[in-house]
Amino acid sequence: MAGNVSSPGRPGVYRAAVIGCGSIGSDIEDDVRQAPARIALPYGHAPTYRACPRTVLVAGADVDAGRRRAFAERWGLPPERVYADYHVMLERERPDVVSVAVPTPWHAEVALAAVAAGVRGVFLEKPIASSLGEAERIVGACAAAGVALAVNHQRRADPLYRQARRLIADGAIGRLQGLVAHFAGELLRTGTHAFDLLNYLSGDEPAAWLVGHLDDQPADLDPGGSAYVVYPSGVRAYVAGVSGGAVPFRLQAIGSGGEIVIGNYELALWRRNPATPRGELLRHPFPQVLPAAAPMPVLLDELLDAIEGGPPPSSCGRTAIQALALALGVHASARQGSRPLALTGVDPDLRVRSV
Repeated sequence: MAGNVSSPGRPGVYRAAVIGCGSIGSDIEDDVRQAPARIALPYGHAPTYRACPRTVLVAGADVDAGRRRAFAERWGLPPERVYADYHVMLERERPDVVSVAVPTPWHAEVALAAVAAGVRGVFLEKPIASSLGEAERIVGACAAAGVALAVNHQRRADPLYRQARRLIADGAIGRLQGLVAHFAGELLRTGTHAFDLLNYLSGDEPAAWLVGHLDDQPADLDPGGSAYVVYPSGVRAYVAGVSGGAVPFRLQAIGSGGEIVIGNYELALWRRNPATPRGELLRHPFPQVLPAAAPMPVLLDELLDAIEGGPPPSSCGRTAIQALALALGVHASARQGSRPLALTGVDPDLRVRSV
């Protein structure tokens, strides 16, 4: 694919680079194009930069020589523009925007280096970090340097999840009472999306407390698990995450007057029948005539708008910390015999390894 690295001086065009040239950084679209799930393209960091008229992809970095070669060939970059050492890339290329698409244990190290190198925006993979302490350092460094930060909890930028949030806020299912999330995968790697959506659909009110259970031990790894979460508003949430389960991702929002079901395959709005004593649920059309937009380009545009003085992206450092607090809270509760745990009681130094 031909690249254009000769135009970064155009007004309003940002020089973009990717650190971590693996799947989500570069070629994940090869794996998802035939997926039965609803996935909008572009998907992945390099494809998103290439599709955005406000960015030009100028460089990449990865410790693996094979991934470096594949990245350069795929995106039409000279081999010397794809580096083994991201510090050298940051110094030589001086990108405006950097994607951090390395494994989670290195998120903080790489993001902080990018901020120190003078980037204007960081597009960080989820979860934001391996511990709350690391996450706070990332957010604090970005704030102190005036660097915009977006975290790739991309369902916040998905038009249908945004529509679900509007329906809930407008009372389409009555008063929100409960949320039920199912996912197949690990708590931080996949479950972070579920925890983030619990917060998003309940109005981004920080959870009060939770009870957590891990499917596997030892607890310093990142297995599947389950949780019961209570919000100050009274909304209760249940999370069921099992590695290798048959339900890849589904969320139910249950209210006093109906239910929304949304996920990789489902999209439904159910409302009580006011004409009968039992008020059985009837299926209604889910309003989905919306502007077509893939989530990652929406988040990138929000990140660039934030660089130019606009509001923070819809998935920013603070929302990502709240999602991480829930995932780590499951681990913390499980380590205490699945006792109820206030979210403010999660040790900032509790670190869980995740890819």
